[in-house]
Amino acid sequence: MHLELDHVPIAVSDLDAATDAMTDLGLEPVYGGEHRNGVTHMSVVGFEDRSYVELIARHGSGESPFWPRFVHEGLGPCAWCVRVKDLHAESARLVERGVGISGPWNDGRERPDGLAIEWDATFLGEESWRNALPFLIADRTPIERRVPVTVSGGSLTGIETVVVAVSDLEAATVRFRRTFRLPRPEPVESDLLGTELVRFPGRPVVLAAPGDGGGPVGERLDRLPQAPCACLLGTDDFEGVTERFPLEGVERWGERRVAWFEGEAFSGELGVIER
Repeated sequence: MHLELDHVPIAVSDLDAATDAMTDLGLEPVYGGEHRNGVTHMSVVGFEDRSYVELIARHGSGESPFWPRFVHEGLGPCAWCVRVKDLHAESARLVERGVGISGPWNDGRERPDGLAIEWDATFLGEESWRNALPFLIADRTPIERRVPVTVSGGSLTGIETVVVAVSDLEAATVRFRRTFRLPRPEPVESDLLGTELVRFPGRPVVLAAPGDGGGPVGERLDRLPQAPCACLLGTDDFEGVTERFPLEGVERWGERRVAWFEGEAFSGELGVIER
């Protein structure tokens, strides 16, 4: 299946504080409203390709049906989502490949202006893989309702790459290739993440496993399940973006450069990558 990135949820403990921190980086989230579950609410950093970063936080009592531990403790990137045209057909194809699924489920939220938004979603894999594998989404209402464009002007084009922290790089590579028909991977290294990575040319996902010393990825996996650990925004103007936004730690992943947003709030979780 084609992996068209839709959004990456980042769980935060205080939505207002996280919104302010994201605004300080030059990205201005807009409040998206409360989910139908009555437990979570969210803000959106939306791009012209209609991909978006979602800041999600607990808002009411009860357990969040979305990634409860991440959401209740504000633990950062917790999932990733790909957009499909026919959710039922894609779900059926995955089942035929032996992929366990949960769904499709109908869900939604209400925007602050009272406009209702609805979508269907399917979650993939058993519990140990549920956060690492993407979930699928298809809109019931126009996507423009769900994803406002808050970042425009061409310097940032949308979410380009999701970095998924996995316990066993070889096993995860086999799992992802088999599930999504991915090409042969290429190894790269990241000084910031302190680990070896594998990327799949032309695809928007990179896998990261603990290095010899563990590093940030190892420390994360010691306390959290396999899940995304970073989200990279695409750019066709790397020099311009590094001048416009507070970025540091420039490194090369193969032929493409990567830089990371400064500050503690999203350290090592949010960056940019050359397209």
